[in-house]
Amino acid sequence: MLIFAVGAHLGWLFGRGELLSGLLTDTDSYTRLVRVRELWQGAAWTDPVTPSFSAPEGLSLHWTRVLDVLILAPAALLHGLAGLSQEAALTWAGGLISPLLHLLLVLAAYRAARLIWPLPGAWLAAVFVLSSPILFGYSAPGRADHHALIVLCGTLCLWAGLRALRGRRPPAAGWAAGAAGGLGVWVSPEALLFLTPVLAGFGIGWLAGPRPASAAAQGLRAALAAAAVLLLAILTERAQAARWIIAYDVVALPHLALLCGQALVFALVLPASRLSARARLALGGAVAAAVAAALLSAFPTLAPGLSDPALLGQQPGGPEPLAFADVQEGQPLSFGSWPDAMAALQVLGGTTLLGLPVLALQAWRMRRSARLAPLAMVGVMLLMTLFATVSALRFAADLALPAALAAAGFTVLLARRFQPRVQALLRPPVALIVILLPVLTVPAGAREPPSSPASCAAESIARLLVVLLPADADPRPILFSDDANAGPALAWFAPVRVVGAPYHRGAAALADTDRLVVASDEREAQALIARRQASLLLFCRDRPGLAEGFRAALLAGAPPPAWLAPIALPEDLAQRFQLWRVLPDRLGEASAAPP
Repeated sequence: MLIFAVGAHLGWLFGRGELLSGLLTDTDSYTRLVRVRELWQGAAWTDPVTPSFSAPEGLSLHWTRVLDVLILAPAALLHGLAGLSQEAALTWAGGLISPLLHLLLVLAAYRAARLIWPLPGAWLAAVFVLSSPILFGYSAPGRADHHALIVLCGTLCLWAGLRALRGRRPPAAGWAAGAAGGLGVWVSPEALLFLTPVLAGFGIGWLAGPRPASAAAQGLRAALAAAAVLLLAILTERAQAARWIIAYDVVALPHLALLCGQALVFALVLPASRLSARARLALGGAVAAAVAAALLSAFPTLAPGLSDPALLGQQPGGPEPLAFADVQEGQPLSFGSWPDAMAALQVLGGTTLLGLPVLALQAWRMRRSARLAPLAMVGVMLLMTLFATVSALRFAADLALPAALAAAGFTVLLARRFQPRVQALLRPPVALIVILLPVLTVPAGAREPPSSPASCAAESIARLLVVLLPADADPRPILFSDDANAGPALAWFAPVRVVGAPYHRGAAALADTDRLVVASDEREAQALIARRQASLLLFCRDRPGLAEGFRAALLAGAPPPAWLAPIALPEDLAQRFQLWRVLPDRLGEASAAPP
């Protein structure tokens, strides 16, 4: 299986060729490498603000340092041993980290599936995970992204959790499940989609399993291990003054309190493991309700914050609103029309549609056996990630794991349905699926539509800026572009800071970028540029905008105002871009007020 996985990634690497040309796949990858480069060049470990974006104040990213270290460590080796420049070393280390994590993820998914299904089903689960188009797209070469790491941590958490429920497993399995899940939450709170179902599986094992005390003890160990990892994350990633803030889009005090509350539930019910099943159900429900009430009393925003940080309406630590509605991958799936429904079903995938009834049927068959709790872990995980995916497209990568594990049980149903002679006929098709499915589905399904027109790609104009601008300017000049999606690539390739970047914590910069595109007159555009202290103004001709107004007039060839000096571009770039230098001494004080 790993051979096919390596082949799929090599096919992407040489088929698309971006990484071979020193390019990355998406804006998040450039943003990640800018952040790691700043850390390499002396940025404070505990400072989440990246000055390259949302200039001039900088962007407080909701990312943590785990993936930064996984990129920086091999990049430093490439720089020191192979003599690559910092940028080249970071490009290769960042561009290859996600494929490596994806290979480990496929292997871990196979090992987890072996604890649920016989061998044909376990193989098929690995095939389904490998061939998930969205998960593969998030993990492809050239993608310096944390999604593969989140799902890998979730897979390891599930694997260890399943091991902890099997027979008389040692305590290490429970500790490992919690540590892996906690590490995932450290990377991103969305890993709660994996950790919570594993803890729920331990709870179901306590309620309905043959060894209630063992299930509760393992649940207690897992919750304590996860809480310990989250505490370590808060203490090591945050400056002392910001350690105990209330935030939900990054690991923070509410997540630690949630895990401590879950540990408390297991600790309180563990002594009652000898009670009858009905008594355990009543006691467990009462204890869980009491702990939940205490948590909601201490953190009134806990429920909406965990389900959707955008519901809180404000950025943690400041008055600025969170711009979740402006982030493309945060949009919900739509079923309002036939094309929308077909697109949504394509995102959910056939494994989800197959896995739901298969898992329900298998759980019903195993409702009185020791296999119910392991199946419940996968089932709860499938339902939670399915609900999350319908709410926001980005969670489709998380859905791929439980959907694959559930759908793989179809082979078990076939084996039970047919006689041995007919089973033998099933083996060649299954083997053919194992061989061909990754090849057939991954290259076709993993391609993503560009977030900006191809003609507006920032790499070419950024290389010109390298020639035009001094490399050692401190502070670096601020470039105001009409395309927020181009900002990360511009900041990576050129010695500039940018205003726009497509992140929910940069709501004000995103709003100013949109206002620049639709500015009705020179005065409004001048105020935006002055407020952002921009030294350069960049417009792409193919970027959508109004047919009238300041931007449209400049692109149509109107004389620029006195405070803009056109910069001559080579002919191929001049057909796509217009670039101006802002003359600060010409910006009138009166027109610098916000519009």
